[in-house]
Amino acid sequence: MHPNSFWQDQDFVVDNEWRANPDIIKIPIYETNYYEAYASKFLEIYFSCRATTEFKQSVQHEFDFYPIDGNYYRHLSTFMFGDTVVLTNPYQLRNTYQYFTFQDVTGNYINTYDHIFEIGGGAGDFAKFILRNGFKGEYSIIDIPNTFKVSKNNLKGYNVNFLNKLPAVIPKNSLLISTWALSEIPLEERTVIQEDFKGGIITYQQQIFGVDNAKYFKDWKGYRLNMPWVPWDGGSYFLSW
Repeated sequence: MHPNSFWQDQDFVVDNEWRANPDIIKIPIYETNYYEAYASKFLEIYFSCRATTEFKQSVQHEFDFYPIDGNYYRHLSTFMFGDTVVLTNPYQLRNTYQYFTFQDVTGNYINTYDHIFEIGGGAGDFAKFILRNGFKGEYSIIDIPNTFKVSKNNLKGYNVNFLNKLPAVIPKNSLLISTWALSEIPLEERTVIQEDFKGGIITYQQQIFGVDNAKYFKDWKGYRLNMPWVPWDGGSYFLSW
């Protein structure tokens, strides 16, 4: 996969405190902003019968990759319900939104797929979330070397394939995931065929890097939800099937 010049110019330094690295935060390759829409979905799920023990454990904030004595409180989200206190963070709020919105609008469950291909996995947080919530199939991330430095560090100990392109033949019962990533790949590099995938989770900006993604995704089938809390680059949409 050949990225556009913006991504070619990124060179992340990955150490034990990379979540506080300003070069990583400014892009960002993981969610650092609090959005009410994500929090609302999180609360809906967490305090319902849909919240499994695996889910509740997976969304607990972890202090890995943060400075021990650093000022990172803005990366935390705390919720209280009676005597219950939940300490989580913006990227887990977004993970929860993506995971359960897909389930709600399609009626499908991620754990029923045999293969997941994620284009542009960022820091690997969604992959980790899915694996922690019981996915037993094969998980593959397609990305570029600069970003792999972060996701490989984050996903140590997890069974994930790191690829530079999609396989020539997509296995049956595969799920495609790409959150603000496929939409940033140059048009001539986009070899994805929607019909090759039984299901999909795509978030995309309508306009970015001079590419009209509204036009590109116009004929993709599925459920399309507006994401008005992400207004830049022409606004964003959540597409799933």
